[in-house]
Amino acid sequence: SVRDSVPWFAARSAKDGESPWTRTDLQKMVKTPEDRVALVYFATWCVPCRAGIIKLKKASADLEKNHVRIVLVNIGERDAGLICKWADKLGVKDETIVMDNFGRLTEGFGLIKENETLPLPRTLLLDSKLRPVKMISEEGSDWPSVLWTK
Repeated sequence: SVRDSVPWFAARSAKDGESPWTRTDLQKMVKTPEDRVALVYFATWCVPCRAGIIKLKKASADLEKNHVRIVLVNIGERDAGLICKWADKLGVKDETIVMDNFGRLTEGFGLIKENETLPLPRTLLLDSKLRPVKMISEEGSDWPSVLWTK
């Protein structure tokens, strides 16, 4: 079951593949009570993930207007250069991209158990207190407006 508060976790920034990205970094993204954070789990080989991220990029103005912050969470891939190059091709180089190589961000929220694989695409939407609001498994025709719909 999904936990109702932000867990301890340690991921890595994809900018260099080494810098830690932690709960503190996640908390800094929330600046107002209206803010939401979407943890968008992806892999570079996932075709539906690519389509969803392209839609996010096209909706960036609406996401900003509706106080939705995006964190792209790469699952299991270890080549930061490859991940950043892939993201650059999609035009999302300005987005926060983290690498969850060891499943700590997914296990921490209770999305998977140790040694399980998270089915993709997957998005966990958090409120301003970083509590889970929605889990989205398929990015339908309402994607990404579902991220700001109350």
